[in-house]
Amino acid sequence: MPEENKFENILKSLRVRKGKAWTQAKVASELGVSRRLYVGWENGDSLPSQHDLKNIAALFGLSGEDEDALYRAAAQVSPRIHNLPFPPNPFFTGREKPLEQLSTLLNEGSNVAISQPVSVSGLGGIGKTQLALEYAHRCYREKIYRAVLWVDAAERRTIEASYFALAHLLDLPEQQVSEPERVVLAVKHWLETHTNWLLIMDNADDLALARSFFPVAHHGRILLTTRSQIVGKIARRVDIDSLTPAEGLRFLLLRSGVAHDDTWLATVSEEDREAARQLVELLGGHPLALDQAGAYIEDTGASFAEYIRLFQEQRHLILSKRGSLEKEQSSEHPESAATAIVMSVKKANKRHPMAAAILIFCAFLQPDAIPEELFQFHLAFQEDTIAFHEGISTLLRYSLIRHNRVEKTYAIHRLVQAEVAGMFPPEDQKRWRYWVMWAIGTALPRNMNNFKHWRMYERLLPHALLCVTWEDVDIRGIHDLLWRLALYLDTRGRSTEAEPLLARTLAVTEQHYGPDHPETAGALKNLADFYFKRRGREEEGKRMLERALAILEKNPGNDPLAVSRILSSLSQLHEEHGEYEEAERLKLRVIAEMEQHWGADHPDVAKSLGALATFYVERGQYEQAAPVFLRAEKIFEQQIALGKIDAQDPYIHLSMGVGSILLHFMGRDEEAEDYFVQMLRAKERLLGPEHPEVIEAKRSAISSLRYFGRHAEAEAFEAEIRAVEAGEEPSK
Repeated sequence: MPEENKFENILKSLRVRKGKAWTQAKVASELGVSRRLYVGWENGDSLPSQHDLKNIAALFGLSGEDEDALYRAAAQVSPRIHNLPFPPNPFFTGREKPLEQLSTLLNEGSNVAISQPVSVSGLGGIGKTQLALEYAHRCYREKIYRAVLWVDAAERRTIEASYFALAHLLDLPEQQVSEPERVVLAVKHWLETHTNWLLIMDNADDLALARSFFPVAHHGRILLTTRSQIVGKIARRVDIDSLTPAEGLRFLLLRSGVAHDDTWLATVSEEDREAARQLVELLGGHPLALDQAGAYIEDTGASFAEYIRLFQEQRHLILSKRGSLEKEQSSEHPESAATAIVMSVKKANKRHPMAAAILIFCAFLQPDAIPEELFQFHLAFQEDTIAFHEGISTLLRYSLIRHNRVEKTYAIHRLVQAEVAGMFPPEDQKRWRYWVMWAIGTALPRNMNNFKHWRMYERLLPHALLCVTWEDVDIRGIHDLLWRLALYLDTRGRSTEAEPLLARTLAVTEQHYGPDHPETAGALKNLADFYFKRRGREEEGKRMLERALAILEKNPGNDPLAVSRILSSLSQLHEEHGEYEEAERLKLRVIAEMEQHWGADHPDVAKSLGALATFYVERGQYEQAAPVFLRAEKIFEQQIALGKIDAQDPYIHLSMGVGSILLHFMGRDEEAEDYFVQMLRAKERLLGPEHPEVIEAKRSAISSLRYFGRHAEAEAFEAEIRAVEAGEEPSK
């Protein structure tokens, strides 16, 4: 209630308005009461009788509206009472921001009628009740509310029992009746006719049920605690999540008795502090789980490190343990962390079967930033979009997941993940891991050179990196995912992250297939190519390539393309070292190998011819390059005419880029420009119009096109560049 609307302040303002001569003694005399009694009214220690109120209104000449306000302020003031179920929690830590939010949203300083309730929403055991309790104790202690009333809103039975208790607390005439409906109406009437109260409805997971017990019109405040994040118009929501690492550490050190107060925190050894930090991280900052851990450590004398070992070995059992004092007396936490989570999961699964599928899918991902779009790549979620949305809604009702609408991601607490996964036998877990890996592999674009795809890679990267640590799923899927992630990271210049993935690709492949298998040769080749880009590691790469080539050469029926790729990499290595004769010999061998296996007119032969022509052009050997290039061009034309390859294949045009240089050398400049434009468009299809290399190539082409009078094409390139720079979609 605002200060100005309190009875004592209204009374004082009426006296002050009469002038300085109207002292407390004078007013008391005019009213025919003692000065002490009147001073008590102005100090808020007592209230006048109805007779005295009538005399006050007459003395100050109040209008009908002002008289009503005076009577309402006096008659509706709540008695100073509370029925809070527990004393303040001595270990309460942090939560200052949500406490400030409650203060703001409950609009403590306002007397506006029918103030909208506020809900504290979050996962079971996350500290909703403790936050409400802390807020209530602070407000009662600071006299923000005169009456603080606590209701167990878990179900209709508990609400009715709480209202019976309130009827006794408020000394209502109906406290003696047995009909719940009459008692509830009596409590509602009291709430509607009094001010300056706070009603807390704890565990109000059924919000519609809780709302049916609200007073209709009132001048108090209603605070709900609920697992549901879907509160609609019933309340304004304050979400609470896990404790921060710093908050969790302080809470655990105090709760375990390792530190008795803040002055002791500085004396905790670094070893204990580090182990406690690890335990806070392991439990995901979950307040109830930390409370249990602290109680167990205090009770048994176990160390933080010992508790971590027990958690890793017997997670569900240790999460079900309570401290001995909590077993012997009524506890603020009637449920263990494990029970609170499992009950929420079972309720959600009962409410909608799709909730179970979504939860188990999330259980095998990183807990944070799960992209919305990932679910589109699992068949169970594709088949019925409406059921999927209903499943998500159900999980939000129990705060088993959180939704970030801005980032379009979901999050799940790591303890929920652990409990959900533990509900399934090992074979089912293995099956779900495979499906998760398959969905991620399908969602990741194959062409990571197109930087339009980079955002998807970044969103899925933490989850994909988790997948590749699994050892009981499809080895081909792991191999493919490792390779693609490594290639993406290398493309982005993050070589230190890419290298261990490539090394693991080789280790996984070699372990599964054996050291002399063609798949192992492929993994060796991939890692070797990576080493070639790093100064000082070329020799390691060369040894790997030579080993890979030896593996393939002694395996009958080996893939000629795989052999050719290794030979091409070796050729490139020799070329970079200035060993041009050996580089040329290997390039010629690549062509010979392909001709032997696929024939002289195969498209891959043409691509290899293009690589050889490029080699000659870069050495200035145009006479040698021209016939090689012309032969490659002829093969491509034949294969396109036969419909065996796509004329728009970007890799064909990129391999033919050397043609532009050769045509310039032969004096066929305009044809050379045609080749250059074709190569540019091929690069654009491969990398995307926004790629910096494409933009730079277009800038280079503009002046040449204008030189040949091809102004329309030059202007088209300029328009495309402007569109990209403006963030628009380039028109074709």
